[in-house]
Amino acid sequence: MSKSYRLCIIGNSHVAALKMAWSKTAFDVRDDFALSFFAVQKYMFRHIGLKDRALVPTQDDVAAELQFRSDGLDRVDIERYDAIAMVGSGFGVDMSYFRSLGGTPDYLGFTHVDPLVSEACFDAVLDNAFEDSPAITLIDLIRSVSEIPIVMFPTPYLSERVLESEVGKRDFHLADRTALARCVARARAAGERIAAKRNCTVIWQDDATVGVPGFTSSTFNRGSVLFNVPDGNPMRYDDRHGNEEFGRLAMNQVLGYLDAISGGRVLAKGPERRESRSG
Repeated sequence: MSKSYRLCIIGNSHVAALKMAWSKTAFDVRDDFALSFFAVQKYMFRHIGLKDRALVPTQDDVAAELQFRSDGLDRVDIERYDAIAMVGSGFGVDMSYFRSLGGTPDYLGFTHVDPLVSEACFDAVLDNAFEDSPAITLIDLIRSVSEIPIVMFPTPYLSERVLESEVGKRDFHLADRTALARCVARARAAGERIAAKRNCTVIWQDDATVGVPGFTSSTFNRGSVLFNVPDGNPMRYDDRHGNEEFGRLAMNQVLGYLDAISGGRVLAKGPERRESRSG
């Protein structure tokens, strides 16, 4: 392993916000810090396999997508990196989806519940939802050959804008936000359990980005960054994706955590300089 610290960020469309932030912000990292991005659409994860201790696409169209989204990178040679950050990729707290699975009596404080189940039963449902994510499938491949540090930055919460829609008003009456917060905490605990089984650490989105518990403040959805938008131009709003500022905060969280566990091999001077890379 070289003395430089090498990080690979792997994920789906949610990588775009982090990549945009990285390209436009001067993060205060050490001169020998190296960062690579490896991103494809979520449904393509099932076409990524393991060969010679590397993650490689198993279909030509996935290989082309990968190279286009990942600055020409066509594989992840795991041993080249000091850490991996898994972003999004179906691993996260989606309150709309979890609501559809039923809930515990706590859920009655903010939504309709069907079926109503015990806490133990619903914990099992939550565990299964996280286990089935493409992110975990890929991590299991990595863990079959390596104990490299892996941090998980989950899919952002849905935008709080969805609560203003007719469907949102029908599904979430939000009579009791304390109950909602408890349910978010239960879901997060499930994600952390599943990650811990793989010796992974979950870094949840910055509290500053959260509006109603379990929903992202619309401020961080304005100008959302997606890979599949022509020319990479930000959208006015996208209720499932973060913007450049969201990505900047996420990068700070990931870099700060890795600096701490590596004994200061990532950051140069501490807090990020708020300067343009081009400036």
